[in-house]
Amino acid sequence: MATVFERISLIVKSNVNDLLTRFEDPEKIIDQCLVDAKEEYAVMLKETASVKGSLTVARKKLDELKGEEAQWQSIAEKAVKAGNDGDARKALQNMMEAKSQSEAQQEDVDKCEEAAEKAEAALNSFADQIRGMEMKKEELKSKAVAARSQQKANELKSRNVAGSLSKFNEMAERIDADLAAQEAMAELTGAEDAAEEDLKAKYSAPDVDDALAELKKKLGME
Repeated sequence: MATVFERISLIVKSNVNDLLTRFEDPEKIIDQCLVDAKEEYAVMLKETASVKGSLTVARKKLDELKGEEAQWQSIAEKAVKAGNDGDARKALQNMMEAKSQSEAQQEDVDKCEEAAEKAEAALNSFADQIRGMEMKKEELKSKAVAARSQQKANELKSRNVAGSLSKFNEMAERIDADLAAQEAMAELTGAEDAAEEDLKAKYSAPDVDDALAELKKKLGME
């Protein structure tokens, strides 16, 4: 019985998401717990019936001993009235033995009554708990389904973040870095080219004075 209650307590008190990691199908576990509880109840019912049966036997034995005690009491009284003290003594002795036995039997009856009360109380308590399990069953199944759906959604969300989206962001950052590097290189290269062109222009442009001298020479004006 303790094993059954441990399993029921697990389902009632544990976080349902934790159940999903412990059991493949929490709904089946819930149903199986009810089956186990009902089977245990059937065993308890038989044991309770056996205890109450023992009480019935003990009470019957007590009634027989008290009847025997009363019978010897009656015989002793009749012997006294008949003036037969010997028979009266013998009858009283038997009556006292029957009384002693009935007192001992009364103790057994008391113990059987106590045991029967405890067994019946335990049986009734177990029956109440099974009814509570029946009432809670569908609610727990619904919670298990909802928890499993939420778990799958969380797994999907985590997988997206850790997978494709994460890789996408990584590549975007790498591309941005590469582009920035290329732009910087282009700026540096462009500046160097401009400097070279300036230098060429400065020292490669035609000299006006030389051109004027050449023109005067051609015209014979030197």
